[in-house]
Amino acid sequence: MRMLLVAGARPNFMKIASVIEEANRGGKIKPILVHTGQHYDPELSDSFFQQLGIPEPDYHLGVGSGTHGQQTARAIAGIDGILPEAKPDFIAVVGDVNSTLAGAVVAGIRRIPLVHSEAGYRTHYPNQPEEINRQVADTLSSYFFPSTEFAAENLFREGVDPDRVFMAGNINLDPMFRLMPEIESCGVVEEMGLSPGNYIFSTLHRPESVDHKEILRGIMGAFDEVSRKISFVLPLHPRTARRMAEFGIPMPGGITMTKPLPYIQTVKLMKAAVLVITDSGGIQDETTTIGVPCLTLREHTERPETILMGTNRLIGTDKERIIREVQRILGGDVPKGRVPELWDGKTGERVVRVLEGFFTAPE
Repeated sequence: MRMLLVAGARPNFMKIASVIEEANRGGKIKPILVHTGQHYDPELSDSFFQQLGIPEPDYHLGVGSGTHGQQTARAIAGIDGILPEAKPDFIAVVGDVNSTLAGAVVAGIRRIPLVHSEAGYRTHYPNQPEEINRQVADTLSSYFFPSTEFAAENLFREGVDPDRVFMAGNINLDPMFRLMPEIESCGVVEEMGLSPGNYIFSTLHRPESVDHKEILRGIMGAFDEVSRKISFVLPLHPRTARRMAEFGIPMPGGITMTKPLPYIQTVKLMKAAVLVITDSGGIQDETTTIGVPCLTLREHTERPETILMGTNRLIGTDKERIIREVQRILGGDVPKGRVPELWDGKTGERVVRVLEGFFTAPE
């Protein structure tokens, strides 16, 4: 059976690696990989394919940048255009980026069964692009793989048949478990002149964080003040770099700024940090799993389990609150969390076994 697996952005790549590996190992499902090209910068794409062992895409659509609508429209057209040749029996999408939405729309239009990993995440904040993407994907899906009971309950409240919902765990974390020996031996912390447990690691890229001048100025102002007291590392996302240049916001002098980093180096820097500050979704999962305190610069999160049982605190984007919450962590008020059930690095295996049961005939 032929599975058209759609990915296109850095958050997708971690989530497809183990599914492809397990499908190839089982031999009952043939993965056909479509890279939409939503992320086309080598630091956001090529290095992840290499480190995660993802094979060359069967199709590369090269959709590039643009507005939410432009990017999604090009991805829809590209995916739809390859169907006569690819002949998929079902389409699989992961997460909530524009490529996810595009794959879901094509599946719906063409009446092809759709599988959604990381189904059921909700912020209940309809102005967020990712919320629109994930809700549309779930509306069109046939089979659902939520990462937690919280996400599954969202699906049930929306009327999804429980027989189509499968608790397989958190697909985002599989590569971290598989690559932990390489992460542990990675020398990036020492190479950057940092001391384990004595620096802050941060990522910043979401539109609600960086597309508004005063919000971005406030965040960078907070980072500036914090970086005067402790080492601070910020891999600069291309979107953030563009907005800082456009708004005339200088990079604080105390911050160690790098290019976007490969997966192994990113996880090692998070693991050895005293604190992670982010607006990412996946990093909330990763910090909870490795037990590192995380401050999330958002008003809402689709991952409430990382707050209710993990090491995450949701703090918004107010400058003074960011400074205050950092001081709180550095002063010893550290959240002590636990890892949710099935966040164990074996999600891809469980997902593929379920799909084999649905999409392949018994021997």
